Amino acid sequence: MTARLTDSQLQELIYTAKPDVWAHEVIEPAMDIRLDAWQVNFLKDRSKTILLNCHRQSGKSFMTAMKTLHTILFKDGSLVVLFSPTQKQSNELFRKIRNLIHMIPDYERMLRIDNITSLELSNGSRVESLPATNWTVRGYTADLIVIDEAAGVDDRLYAAVSPMVLERDGQFVQMSTPHGKIGRFWDDYNRDHWKKYEIKASENPRMRHPHYLESLSRQREELGTRIYEQEYECKFLGDQEGSIFKRAWFRYVPVPPDTGDRVRFWDLAATAEDIKKGNDPDWTAGVLMSYDENTGQACVEDVVHFRGSPNEVELMLASTRDRDGPGMMIRQEEEGGSSGKIVTADFARTIFRGYDYIARKPTGKKSERIRPFAAAMERGDVTIVRASWNREYEDELLSFPLGPHDDMVDATSGAYTELTQNQATANVWIL
Repeated sequence: MTARLTDSQLQELIYTAKPDVWAHEVIEPAMDIRLDAWQVNFLKDRSKTILLNCHRQSGKSFMTAMKTLHTILFKDGSLVVLFSPTQKQSNELFRKIRNLIHMIPDYERMLRIDNITSLELSNGSRVESLPATNWTVRGYTADLIVIDEAAGVDDRLYAAVSPMVLERDGQFVQMSTPHGKIGRFWDDYNRDHWKKYEIKASENPRMRHPHYLESLSRQREELGTRIYEQEYECKFLGDQEGSIFKRAWFRYVPVPPDTGDRVRFWDLAATAEDIKKGNDPDWTAGVLMSYDENTGQACVEDVVHFRGSPNEVELMLASTRDRDGPGMMIRQEEEGGSSGKIVTADFARTIFRGYDYIARKPTGKKSERIRPFAAAMERGDVTIVRASWNREYEDELLSFPLGPHDDMVDATSGAYTELTQNQATANVWIL
């Protein structure tokens, strides 16, 4: 005589086979949400390799958290490994999974290990979050591998993690917004065996709400059209489009304006070029920029760009200081660690004593810091004074972030941020 399944056993079988039913009956009521059609399809998808090319704030991280939770709940002894470019980012994705568990008492009671990088349930299932920089990782046999921000991950990680899902016939999911037609994410986007979900902001029904439309409009203005298309319309920029800047945006004037605040921003490098060693060190760059807050117009008036020994760098700083005059604001990017503080403290006592001199510690990625300036150039709110340094300056901006150097880019973003930080529109993200 065959034993009949209890209601709870039958429910578990249904939830195991039908993740969409589980999501509709458990997750949606707990969070007071309704999943979009693509999210339901992704949750049900049993493809071995899945690629999510989705716009910022589309919900892709939340959906991989749900797929992870379904895996560890309904497959005893399963293992899910999460990778992101940094441990901090990986922990953010991991936190979404933990939050889901803690929202549902029955699941919370299953927790046996619960810390910031891993968890284990009473059924023996585990989740581990790791940095993608650990591309020598070995030894895991996983049921699900998730790579977040995959376009920014070293290709060597793929070779290390791909075998992890073979033994258990598991799934491999990578998600990201594009970052040029380079790297493994771009290659896999063009391979037929990867099941693809491409979610553009313009095609996402959620984004049609007036609140979201206003936020997207603001993002387009702040990021500029090209970067907005990459971040929100899932566009892979080609090698020639890889730069944040376009040549048509460069507008030249014969003389600088006579209004607005002015600052000279320095990005220093004290390593001299050594032809015998064949090294290609960074350059010292100092960008002089003016900004008229009444018109919103900025002007790049002068750029100093050279390589030299520490002593030669100090001599150039002093001569440029004298040429700019005593009323100039002088700002400098402070390098990390105690050595950076020592250098700037020394400059404050010597070269720039008595001047309006402040060292600024940069925050965020270089590509993020330069975007407000790039957006201003696209709007036509930036001019450049014609001078002998123009070609060198233009070439570096046009090649960023793919070019070999970014010293003038860093000095430019530092100057523009210094002049506009009190006038800039707040960055608004769709939550």
